[in-house]
Amino acid sequence: MLRVEKLNYEVKGRKLLKDVSFHVRKGEVLTLLGANGAGKSTLMKVLCGEYKPNAGLITLHGKALDAYDPRVLARHRAMLSQQQHVALAFTVEEIVMMGRYPHFKNRPAARDLAVVAEVMAICGVEEFAKRVFTQLSGGEQQRVQLARSLAQVWDNPSSLLLLDEPISALDMHYQQKVLAIAKALSRRGFIVVLVVHDVNFAATYADRIVMLKHGRKLFDGSPIEVLTAHNIYTVFSVASVVELNPRTLRPYIRLEEMPIDIYAFNNHLPNDAGETRTLRQQQAQLLAANPYLDYVEQARQLAVSHAEIWLMDPRKQLFLLTKPLADLYPLLTALGEVLVYTQNSCCVQKQTKCYQLQSNNAARVNSTPFIYAIASGHTVAILDRSTEQGIHFFDRNGNVLHGVYLVDHSSNPDAFAAIADDASNIKAASRFFQQLEPVVVGEKEATLADEKQHMVGLQQFKRVLAQCVSSGLILQLSIVNSSFKQVYEGRISHLVDQGTRYIIKEKGFELLIQMELLDKIYLRRETGADANEANVTMALFDQNGNPVLEVTSLLPAQQRQWQQLFAVEIII
Repeated sequence: MLRVEKLNYEVKGRKLLKDVSFHVRKGEVLTLLGANGAGKSTLMKVLCGEYKPNAGLITLHGKALDAYDPRVLARHRAMLSQQQHVALAFTVEEIVMMGRYPHFKNRPAARDLAVVAEVMAICGVEEFAKRVFTQLSGGEQQRVQLARSLAQVWDNPSSLLLLDEPISALDMHYQQKVLAIAKALSRRGFIVVLVVHDVNFAATYADRIVMLKHGRKLFDGSPIEVLTAHNIYTVFSVASVVELNPRTLRPYIRLEEMPIDIYAFNNHLPNDAGETRTLRQQQAQLLAANPYLDYVEQARQLAVSHAEIWLMDPRKQLFLLTKPLADLYPLLTALGEVLVYTQNSCCVQKQTKCYQLQSNNAARVNSTPFIYAIASGHTVAILDRSTEQGIHFFDRNGNVLHGVYLVDHSSNPDAFAAIADDASNIKAASRFFQQLEPVVVGEKEATLADEKQHMVGLQQFKRVLAQCVSSGLILQLSIVNSSFKQVYEGRISHLVDQGTRYIIKEKGFELLIQMELLDKIYLRRETGADANEANVTMALFDQNGNPVLEVTSLLPAQQRQWQQLFAVEIII
């Protein structure tokens, strides 16, 4: 067995492999899949000993590779690299014989000559055995190098055979034949690890597939487990349809046409008169310039709703929930622990919790106030049945207000499936949006004039939060939009200042503030039932004058300490 455990490899601080772990048994073909630069060839070079890993362990048949005698290991491990440079005028037969060098000292034995003859025959290179290697075509050279690699381990079952893109320069016949040779050897006990780019070849010949991206292992399993439309899109950014071959019971991948808008990449071509570009073409141009924009920023820059961006995402499987929202809230309690989020024009607040229900049928989480449903008549619920399963609430303008994502090993998939039974075709959603009640805009800034005490700058806001972290104050952070209010109560321990983005974090909690979208921050004094008691709140407003976030100290005993953090005098 070949076992790879927590393998790391980096060059000048750039991590090319990150915590890669897998194992390959005797008699198994493992195929590595991934886009260019995913780390496939780097991993192969580490396995063959050309690169030394920075961390991790590689064992072959229970023994670390670096513990083997090099000559012994050379008889049990062979590598076919992508590129083989031969400068001298060696003949084909001499190149193949190089694979037998670990097996003899001075001159090849009869066994070595027989092995060379066999591998040359099966690789189809015996007819030009006496020709100079450099005079061959690219495909012929690749078959010669394959014969050399096979000769090295041909008579040693349980050997490790590493093939890095062995079919890249071959015609259709030899592509099939080379992979068939690799699979036939595995059935006699060889351990085969190979790299190919054609997902259908991987589906046909691999026993297991490991899919890599950015040096990490994303997916590992049998072809039918790994080769899904979602996984292929995640790794290759290509839309596909995966079907099951009824004869072989292996997946067959049919790639969808990739539309390319040339105007998104070529600014020197004149547009045709009267040409209008579709929203999908505009999105492609936007993502070509910045592929990491989230759907909120895409919607903002394209001047469309969140829902329109969601509906264009091929990874999402969206369905409309027609059940009344008052009936839907109780079903959320059965989901178990979920990732709950609420967002508005400036902020997104996330927390991992369990829903509980108040007597007034508004949603709450655990024993502390967490989610309040302010209004529900103008919201629509959409269910996502893709890999990131969840339920999301939109306003009539198609903008996301609130939602939940299922959490691995914590959420109840049966409860989610029960909710999904009520889902209908998402195509009805566009009409449903128009039937909703008008959006109730949040309380405007003008109505709070009597409560304003002092305007606070961004730097003072950040300074106060930093002192809250150091002093361990118990805070209440409330994010609000037109339909939902989400409240977090507790300490905060991490602040991340990215300039335009400011992130407040605690275990199981995260609040992102888009600072450039804020307009004003006010320090506000609120008087309680007792005239001698009051609370001080930092209230944040967006550029339309809507409140988006409130921050205050939760414990009365900490009020004096909380107020002392501000550079103004607040009279209680």
